Amino acid sequence: MGIGKKYSEIGAIRKDPGGKLNVLLVFPNSYFVGMSNLGFHTIYAALNSLDFVRCERAFIPERSQRGETAAPVSADSGELPSRFDVIAFSMSFENDYPNLVRFLSMSGIETSAGARSFGEPLVVAGGCAVSANPEPLAQFVDAFVIGDGEFAILELAEVLFSAKYEKAERSELLDRVSAIDGVYVPNLFTIEYGPDGTVATIKAKGDRNGVERRATARESLKPARTVIFTEDTEFGHVGLVEAVRGCPRACRFCMASYCNRPARFMTPQDILYAAKEIKPYRKAVGLLGSAVADHPNLPEILENLLGMGMGITVSSLRADRIDAAVLDLLRRGGQQTITIAPESGDENLRAAISKECSDDVLIEVAAQVASAGFRSLKLYFMVGLPGETMDEVEKIVSLVKRMKHGLKERSLGKRDVLINVSVASFVPKAQTPLQWEAMLDPSELARRIKAVKVGLGSTRGVSVHADVPKWAFMQAALSRGDRRSARLVSALAETDFDWHAARKMVDINPEFYAQRERRWGEILPWSHISSGVCDNELRRDAERYRSRLKGATNATG
Repeated sequence: MGIGKKYSEIGAIRKDPGGKLNVLLVFPNSYFVGMSNLGFHTIYAALNSLDFVRCERAFIPERSQRGETAAPVSADSGELPSRFDVIAFSMSFENDYPNLVRFLSMSGIETSAGARSFGEPLVVAGGCAVSANPEPLAQFVDAFVIGDGEFAILELAEVLFSAKYEKAERSELLDRVSAIDGVYVPNLFTIEYGPDGTVATIKAKGDRNGVERRATARESLKPARTVIFTEDTEFGHVGLVEAVRGCPRACRFCMASYCNRPARFMTPQDILYAAKEIKPYRKAVGLLGSAVADHPNLPEILENLLGMGMGITVSSLRADRIDAAVLDLLRRGGQQTITIAPESGDENLRAAISKECSDDVLIEVAAQVASAGFRSLKLYFMVGLPGETMDEVEKIVSLVKRMKHGLKERSLGKRDVLINVSVASFVPKAQTPLQWEAMLDPSELARRIKAVKVGLGSTRGVSVHADVPKWAFMQAALSRGDRRSARLVSALAETDFDWHAARKMVDINPEFYAQRERRWGEILPWSHISSGVCDNELRRDAERYRSRLKGATNATG
């Protein structure tokens, strides 16, 4: 029995497998997490739009009450993964990398790409995480889609369908696949390492130079939307619509911003059309994107959604783009929480990461949220940004208290507006200006998180939640890893994510990847993967970050 029958779903597509390219689209996490991912919906719909493709879904099986984990099967038909021609992984998060290996192993599929024989499924992967740096998974994956996937995956399917019925050898198949723009075949590149452990050379076979990120032109881009509706997701009560891809702000720590340039805003007409398709199934629309508040037509879009009788929710908003009119529209649409991401409690540090926003603006936004009648305000912060001191950490506490005071002043005796503070650890990411920086030790990150929790612990109406520095450290080790990191990925899969046991099993040092500052000019493991932003531009932005911090230090010193 497939998961689609276990859960209540609307919109799943059923096809006969005969005469088709059979693709199993896998989200290497739970059904709840995977079905909350809009990119997963997009690729599922794109593949099934082709008559010659049958695409079904799979997830990491849940443990039974006895602690056992069943072998993976298709969520739609219950078919075994080994019966499919292609297994395509949607990889949004580095911490899901071990689940890719677990899925293959539990399915009886050879985990090493080089050891797979003719007739075994071709393993492909795409998504934001592997588009920035696919190298930690290069041993396991036959081909990666780098960048936007909705059109690349269609071209890939055409090549694979033809090859299936021509009975092409695996090596010939991979040669054909590598000719598709944005597709990276790792075994066509050889990596050599120097005595110090850094990458010495990256050599491509034939006349290849590297791989350019696939970026869909704005005029060809349509907003992704929910295509399968189920209550068993984070957004079960709404239908999601992509309002913008990328972000014009280019915050210097943000991989999604730099790996999705240029920012592309969906037209109001396309957004509203997607909402009309959702309306028979859901009464509310969730607008997603890194820069929804920057959409030049946001008030018009919100007005029209309200006119359609739709409720509205939006993802995190840029504080300096929020005004009373937008808040009023969102409140009328039924949204109860406003989310903003100051990232730091220090104005100068915010400016250094290209998130210029004064304390006064943030305090005024909090006051406006109270005046508009919202129930809560969610704030995202980071600790551990390069150059941050405990003074900046303590400013998070001070800023939140001042924002809370602004909320109380404007609530005017109404229900208290709650502040939910989320604290994450800074993780240096490939393809960003901060890719050269070192990550703080998890113990120091834990100390800074504790300072925020203790500082706000007695503040009424404020709650604090934080990530676990140990897992942030693992994310950093994988986000900037190379092909040797495959050993760590395999060990984590084998030990069921026991970090300490996995470290003892391998002869690599995760600190080398997570906590080492990179040199200018060093060949990075992902240097042959182009995000569309050249290294010189990334370096200029990195130097601006360091200069801003240095200038602030001199001014206060």
